Amino acid sequence: MSGSILVVDDYEPARFVRRRMLEGAGYQVTESVTATDAYQVSLDESFDLALLDVNLPDESGWTLCRRMKEARPAFPVVIISAFHCTCEAREAARESGAATFMVDPVSSARLIDEVARATGQPPPHTVARAHVWTDVAGYIRSVDDTAVLLLNTAGKAPRDARC
Repeated sequence: MSGSILVVDDYEPARFVRRRMLEGAGYQVTESVTATDAYQVSLDESFDLALLDVNLPDESGWTLCRRMKEARPAFPVVIISAFHCTCEAREAARESGAATFMVDPVSSARLIDEVARATGQPPPHTVARAHVWTDVAGYIRSVDDTAVLLLNTAGKAPRDARC
């Protein structure tokens, strides 16, 4: 397990996508919809990072970030927004104490890299999913492209290699 992340966004599809990205990289994710709930949850020292949307129903992500940083100065916070895409938004995130500001949509790889960087952890390794089909004697009958790379069987007929 890479760590525990608090994802704060009132838009359920965004929370779902971010949860899937982070859990796919091995992070444990807790979700919050409001700044009030998120602030209370963030006081738990077990969280490694908070990922905040700017537009929350009860206060801005920038204000929430400031409050989190006052309570836990070393707590890394990443602010993400699809609507605030200006230099002023980036500056507001910096002034609130955020480790970084990201404009949504963001790729899974970029999100995971930024979370790892903000927490000071190495990026988690991704697991290659290779499929190899063998017969009962252990001879390879079919492989997908990932398995070809992993097994170094490029240019060989499937029957030439044995597991």
